[in-house]
Amino acid sequence: APLRGHGGVRAAAEPRAFSTVAAALGGAAPAAPAEESSAKVGGKRSLASLYWKLSKGKLTVWVSLSAIPGYLLAVPAAIDPLTLAALSAGTFLTSASAQTMNQLIEVKRDARMHRTAARPLPSGALSAAEAKLFAAGAGASGLAMLSVGATPLAAGI
Repeated sequence: APLRGHGGVRAAAEPRAFSTVAAALGGAAPAAPAEESSAKVGGKRSLASLYWKLSKGKLTVWVSLSAIPGYLLAVPAAIDPLTLAALSAGTFLTSASAQTMNQLIEVKRDARMHRTAARPLPSGALSAAEAKLFAAGAGASGLAMLSVGATPLAAGI
């Protein structure tokens, strides 16, 4: 029977989005069945919206923007758009990873507070395995982008 899920109707046998990502990264797929995840999301919140909230998207954008003045001060005469883009995107991804790891640590506290109980992890909209996979992927991608596109020192800081 079709299930209501991430933004529409899908077949019960369809694999979850991160099962494919986990397999591509050589890891195990999250243990929760598709029916459970679909029921939790209820079609009201898209998968992208859940990960935006998990990574505290607004804060992460501000963190990325805060890296730009440092770059402009360090290289005032020769601004390379590709380096600037790598710095911004790499900072965004590493910040998203850090925010996700923080939410993994705080899930029990967040579940007890009315203000934070609806976040993706305490509400059960995303599993801890999905959050860990997202944090690892975003963090590794961000560090790689900073190392290659900016400098290894930028990734190390």
